[in-house]
Amino acid sequence: MNTTHERINLYRQYLAALTDLVWSAAAIDAGPTRDYYAGKRREISEEFNAFIFAAHERGELTQDDAQLSSDPIVSVESAKVFHG
Repeated sequence: MNTTHERINLYRQYLAALTDLVWSAAAIDAGPTRDYYAGKRREISEEFNAFIFAAHERGELTQDDAQLSSDPIVSVESAKVFHG
């Protein structure tokens, strides 16, 4: 596993955690908190997508790795796609 793979795993885990926060805030009807974390999740998601694209363009990710990186995130536990 290389630094790019490690960073992708961290991005994915961060996005999963933010998603959990959004859902938790929604469950207790904490609108402003939900909106804050939803906005943060959108921001990080855009940053993550740009990172994947740039890493692929630099040859740091194969097409398959880029696709794997973009797969849906189900949970914090399953967010890691690269193991090493």
